[in-house]
This record gives sequence, C-alpha cells and structure tokens, in this order.
Amino acid sequence: MDPRWYNLVMISIDPDSVAGPDRFGPVFFHTCWEIISEDVLGAVTEFFRRVKMPKGFTTTTISLIPKTASPTCWSEYRLISLCNVTNKICTNLMTIWLGHVLPKVISLSQSGFVRG
Repeated sequence: MDPRWYNLVMISIDPDSVAGPDRFGPVFFHTCWEIISEDVLGAVTEFFRRVKMPKGFTTTTISLIPKTASPTCWSEYRLISLCNVTNKICTNLMTIWLGHVLPKVISLSQSGFVRG
C-alpha cells in the first residue's frame, strides 16, 4: 500500500465531522496523527491482510435528525450514519485503490463503469 494514499485519506476526512460510536472523531485523528499514526496504520494494514474488520471497526450508529421543529412523518427526518474513523480510513483507501485498478481491468466497451 502506497503511504501517500494514507495522507490523501486523512485529508479527505473532514476534521469537524461528528465522532463515531467509539467517540474518537476525525479531529482527534488529525490532531494526534503523529502520535497514533503507527498504530492506526498497523490496524489498517492488518485489515487488508485479513480481509475481515474487527467488530469494533464496523460499528455504526444510525441517528435520525428532525428536519422540522415537530416532525410528524418519516420524510421529515434526515438519516445520519456515524462510522468509526478507522472504518472511514479503510473504506476510503479501498475507494482510492479501486479508482486506480478498475480502469486497468475494465475494457473500453464497459467504460460506463469508469468515472470520468
């Protein structure tokens, strides 16, 4: 895995977004990256070796936020999913990697599947 991709991923995660179920938000990761990067990158590398994320990585809290002062039906709520930052790092890395790999394995006749 190219180490530059980790920097791209960290830049792509908004530090002001809400913390996930583990209560460690992106601002923590951005602020403490020099201290925690080795452990985080070790966990992410382990995920890519084992192919299965530990249960805590994949935990997501789903929250309903009212769009109006007194909602009366489901359409008046906004659904928000709060994922762990480590989960976001893994999924963003997969997205970047697939963005580089897919154009090489998809033929021109299937170009509808390729962004651009």
